[in-house]
Amino acid sequence: MKNLLFLSIFCLFILPFAGLKAQNTSSTELAKKIEKHEFSFVATSMKPLKGPSRNLNSLYDVVVKKDTVISYLPFIGVSRLAPMSNEEAGIKINSQKFEYLVTDNKGDNWTVQIKFNDQPEIREFYFTIFDNGTANLDVKGTYRDPISFRGFVK
Repeated sequence: MKNLLFLSIFCLFILPFAGLKAQNTSSTELAKKIEKHEFSFVATSMKPLKGPSRNLNSLYDVVVKKDTVISYLPFIGVSRLAPMSNEEAGIKINSQKFEYLVTDNKGDNWTVQIKFNDQPEIREFYFTIFDNGTANLDVKGTYRDPISFRGFVK
């Protein structure tokens, strides 16, 4: 009976967290990546302006480099400008003209604001990156509702 009780407690409280992996990036390594403009954000869930949060099963990410920002993210919400094809749906960006502003909040997070100069539909990405590697991303568009993502930085 004790074994059955232990097994059921184990299954209820331990197994749901078995799939979670700890981030290998230390706070100082993360700070260096942010300052050098060399990091990747992997989205694990999204929150549209209206409606519930949704977990993401596929790989959706944003890659930030010193001279390029590349994003492949989904979009759910109201768009006042319809895409011409499925390739244009979502938040797909390959930008070389952008402004990068980082703020170290001296606590446990950084804010990174990326304003695009060559993307007519997306105005900016606003990251909040925590020292444990988790991050939030707010996307503001010109013709679309704002949308938020949660995930981690690697």
